[in-house]
Amino acid sequence: MEGDKERVPYSYTYFTPNFVSDFFNEVLKDRSPFPWQNSASAVGHEWGTDYDSMDDFRRANPEFGDRHSRPLTKSDFDAGLVKSDLMRRCVADGVAPEVLGTYEVEENGCGGNASTHFNLRRPYFVTVQIENTSDHDIVINGMLCGSRRSRGFHSSLYKGKLELDQTEKPQPPLKLTPGESLVVPVMCLLGPLAFDDYHLDVEEMAYLSDELAQSFGLAVGQPRELVDDYLLIGPVLQVSAFQVESNGGQHQIPLHDFDPSHCHLWYRSWLVGSCPHLYGLTAVGWSYLGEVLSNGYLAVDETRINVSEPISKLRIVETDFETSCLTYIEFQGVPLITEHAHLERGEWIELSVRGVGEVVVKGWYDAAIPRPQIDEHLRQQRSLRLSYEARVSGML
Repeated sequence: MEGDKERVPYSYTYFTPNFVSDFFNEVLKDRSPFPWQNSASAVGHEWGTDYDSMDDFRRANPEFGDRHSRPLTKSDFDAGLVKSDLMRRCVADGVAPEVLGTYEVEENGCGGNASTHFNLRRPYFVTVQIENTSDHDIVINGMLCGSRRSRGFHSSLYKGKLELDQTEKPQPPLKLTPGESLVVPVMCLLGPLAFDDYHLDVEEMAYLSDELAQSFGLAVGQPRELVDDYLLIGPVLQVSAFQVESNGGQHQIPLHDFDPSHCHLWYRSWLVGSCPHLYGLTAVGWSYLGEVLSNGYLAVDETRINVSEPISKLRIVETDFETSCLTYIEFQGVPLITEHAHLERGEWIELSVRGVGEVVVKGWYDAAIPRPQIDEHLRQQRSLRLSYEARVSGML
């Protein structure tokens, strides 16, 4: 962030290195949670063991039973199966392996064999930013803050408020002209285990390569159960106010406690496609019916899904970084569209129907990376869909 401003899709002027940013750098040494190379074949992100079928997998891994995942165990780390240095250091500092991730098998509906991978929590770097939105210069003289300087990787549940003693911390005067801003690192969190929150209400995107994009926007409305599932690791600088000189007077500008359900979020994503998703509106709400066009990369594919519960609407949603084209949609043998429908990420088509029956969808999709190839792709695909469902009013 400090040395690569041109590739960060939001503006800032000054960055204050401190003991928290030193910890950020330690975390960034871990290759496993950061697939930020320019190729989907990045070293360290290959699939796990491949199996010809789920039956073969279950015979080789009886501890799974009929499940598709299990919690991580100490033996997974002792045997060197978990490659993440960050996760290994957390376990060494006493964090229970089962809270850090799961060992999973995927039978990907968008193509590919049954394969295993580790689903690990992702680190989030939290900063505060103060921007001069006035029409005159201001000077920042210090902060009102509390700190915890532990450099260990032990974790605690982040409850939205830290009880740290606040003291005044003077600093050399920093002038901010109108429009200039200062960024201060404050803490590192391990995000929810279930998925990464990708859905932003307002989003700016910058393309880093043919396969990677970087987005910035406002994330709001995260479900309570996910907000309560962030883990705090490492040192903390809790900034409750900035001390500012403006128009000859001294002022304190207060900051609210960090809230994962209402914050600005910056993340990187693979430009990987998979397939659109089909939903039906039942008497109790929206229900996920499945993926469509899973084999439709640049070739017309057909999906048939039987709907056994009465529905009043169908919705086909594009959540991935791809373009899809729906050439034909049918329900109960009746065609529902008269012309092709093109969908970009975040768009959908909604159709009124009634009753039960078979849905037929024909079409294709196009994406920089045709389909998920590594475990990071699968996690992103799942996260994008679940983020959409978590944000859309009345969805699931």
